Amino acid sequence: MITFGVFFPALMGAGILVSGVLLLSDTVRRLMPNRGQRRRHRIAVGTYGLIAATARTVGVSIDPPSFLTRRPRSRVTYLLVALIGTIAGATALSTGLDFYEDPLGVFFRSPWAIGLGVAGLFVFLLIAGVAITLALFRSSDSVVLTWVVEHSPYGHLAIPQRIAGHVDLRKDES
Repeated sequence: MITFGVFFPALMGAGILVSGVLLLSDTVRRLMPNRGQRRRHRIAVGTYGLIAATARTVGVSIDPPSFLTRRPRSRVTYLLVALIGTIAGATALSTGLDFYEDPLGVFFRSPWAIGLGVAGLFVFLLIAGVAITLALFRSSDSVVLTWVVEHSPYGHLAIPQRIAGHVDLRKDES
């Protein structure tokens, strides 16, 4: 009978947590709409790949358009990511320490509590550190920072603009 007293409340608690996460993600999507940008970017990249492969068969080389790489985000965005990462890291560490010191908890004097807190702190501070570095050196020509922006969510996708029903594939001058 104890199974029902533990299992069902735990199942309901997990359902409430999942509902909260879904509600939060829906709110973020509403605030920052994507509206098929990734899909349009993948189609544009695939189209370029097809045209470049066809051109190579006849011995012509085509320069890649500017939308194939991600662009840096604004400094404010990087600073916001750094602030959120720092707060999340501090919260992870303090939660681990609270679990370690709670005499009624499962993790009382368990090194796992401190280990998980420190691991969370490290991950979130790494995210914040990269964001701070990108905010400070956004316009530098560093190979490492350029690679990070072009190959991670620290950069945003460049979407070709539609002009009267056609897609503009010309190079961006910015």
